[in-house]
Amino acid sequence: MVACLAALLTVASYRSHRRAAEWTLTRLREQVRLADALESLPEAAPLPGDPEKPTIPARWCAEINRTTLINGSSSPLFGTGMSSQASDSNLKRMWSRAGSVIPYAPIQFVGTPLEWLNSTTWATADGAYQVLSGAKYPGSSDGYPRFVDEFRMLKRAHYAGEAVFQGTAVHKWLVRSFFPGAGVVSTLLMSTIADGTPLFMEQNTSFKMPGSTSKVPIQESSVYVSWQADGECFGNTGAWEDFDPELFTNPPPCDADHIPPPTSMTSYIFHPKNEWNISAQDNGNAQGDVYFVCEDMLSNQSAYNGYQIISEYTIDYVPRFGQYQNCNGYPSTCFGNEHFWVGHEAALGQGSPSGGQCEDNPLTGEWYSLPVGGKCAAGAAPGDGSCTWTASRVKTIDAKCLFARGFIDACTAEMRAPFPNASKIFAAAFTSDDASAGGCPPLPGPPPEEARAY
Repeated sequence: MVACLAALLTVASYRSHRRAAEWTLTRLREQVRLADALESLPEAAPLPGDPEKPTIPARWCAEINRTTLINGSSSPLFGTGMSSQASDSNLKRMWSRAGSVIPYAPIQFVGTPLEWLNSTTWATADGAYQVLSGAKYPGSSDGYPRFVDEFRMLKRAHYAGEAVFQGTAVHKWLVRSFFPGAGVVSTLLMSTIADGTPLFMEQNTSFKMPGSTSKVPIQESSVYVSWQADGECFGNTGAWEDFDPELFTNPPPCDADHIPPPTSMTSYIFHPKNEWNISAQDNGNAQGDVYFVCEDMLSNQSAYNGYQIISEYTIDYVPRFGQYQNCNGYPSTCFGNEHFWVGHEAALGQGSPSGGQCEDNPLTGEWYSLPVGGKCAAGAAPGDGSCTWTASRVKTIDAKCLFARGFIDACTAEMRAPFPNASKIFAAAFTSDDASAGGCPPLPGPPPEEARAY
């Protein structure tokens, strides 16, 4: 029951788009599990009068327009959009590519590659791998997600009648069954009566999102806008020539031959109330966090994320940056394979090469990730070889106070990084506690026993 195995990163805003990269792999993982469970169902024998099932070639490619609904509503995590996909079930591999304009990019980036988020996904029999704006990320090490032929459902599908789809006569093929952990799952395929070409597929299922404690119903629809069977179509030739899984699983840090001395920086994180652990979480310098918060508000993400307060920290760290980890949820789920060095990229990955990992990014600001494996234990310190970072909280404010100072209005008026006026309002909120000076009063931190743990 696999209606979608492409890593489709096609949503309205970059931050959602980037989170979709990680959560798409989660979706692939669950759908592969369902595909494996599908093997327990008997093949569906045709009834008298049923047409012959379409024969899907082992090798095909298509332009696909996908729509995802979560709880019946368009999802800010997956959204709607086009991707290119190529699949080869003989070689057990799939390749897909998607791209979208980042609407809040600095004006200097407009018309250049840095205005875009481009993503490419490879799925093999051993796993899945993604490139996001030049940075390489693995799926997982347990074989999920991996390649599965999304048309494997046809063997177990029953004929469900004729219909007309976008002016074309089609046959409908349906699989519907109950699976433990997923509930009732259904997959519907529409193929042309004339020659069996797939035109539309819809899957209804449910599973947990990263950081979520409950399952949510998910409907994903795929319209095959173009279809090419067999042949040397895109993705089955050159797309695999330079593919090397090792580059995804062991991302190199900056300054491979030199470890610089430890230093300090001021960093900020927008987070839910009562969630104080910044291990395996992402943060940014002032400019980077302004970009983060402006984008979060302009794309209406805060209600979904539950972010309510903003904390300022002093981070002592070794500035030998590793690949940036994308971490979401509490407890967090992180996307990336750097577990020791502090991760770094330009805000929203708008840097080059590798998202700006080893560069200064003055137009966007900086984002950092704090891996659990690099956190200093009691008695240790950055630079002693055992760890790479430690943090102390300086001030926490209620986001409502920042917004009451005109922050959202400034974001809306400017619409593009570096958001200079919003940055001034942000700085004043932390510099002073006095409302007449634009300051915000400090909020209490976590209880002492929790603070020691964090």
